[in-house]
Amino acid sequence: AVSWCCAASLPFMLHMVHAVAGGDVILPCFLKPTMNAASHTVEWLRPDLKPKEAHCYRDHRDSEEDQNPSYKRRTSLFKEELKNGNVSLKLTGVTLSDAGNYTCFIPTMSRTQRPVVQLLVGESSILPATGPTETETDTEGFYTVRRNVTIQQTDNNWFTCRVQQQNITRTKQIRIPGEGSVLKRLLNLQLEVFENVL
Repeated sequence: AVSWCCAASLPFMLHMVHAVAGGDVILPCFLKPTMNAASHTVEWLRPDLKPKEAHCYRDHRDSEEDQNPSYKRRTSLFKEELKNGNVSLKLTGVTLSDAGNYTCFIPTMSRTQRPVVQLLVGESSILPATGPTETETDTEGFYTVRRNVTIQQTDNNWFTCRVQQQNITRTKQIRIPGEGSVLKRLLNLQLEVFENVL
């Protein structure tokens, strides 16, 4: 039997990918065990759109026949990697409207397994956390996670913090006060995120 994975093995079927508007992004999907996908139809779908086809590879070539117009000339597969079971999608010129859930589907292999990649698109750069993740668990089984982020001055000093777990996403906007409307120096911002899980 052939299974699918999105940078992780099944049964975990959801993978989150971050992108910046104007940049390029790869939505990962692989066949496990490795199988040649070059002779199969590969569909990448956005179920919330009409038409829902973001990309279709059929008869050894890309097909724009049923492709949603907003994706034309912006999507591609890694043709040389299809033989290795890599059916990942490259999306160029990412826009804010590209954010959403994408389904990778090969009709001849499975009609039930459809890995989902959730694409999150930001208007500016995504700031990576620095240093180790600090995790504490209390006596009741709740935990606290801490990460550090270094930020630079912006026009309004508003920042969005997004914390994600497999089934939970929390987003919070914060404003860092500074002298006037902008920061005069780099600040180390420690975000403490409290997520209660039994």
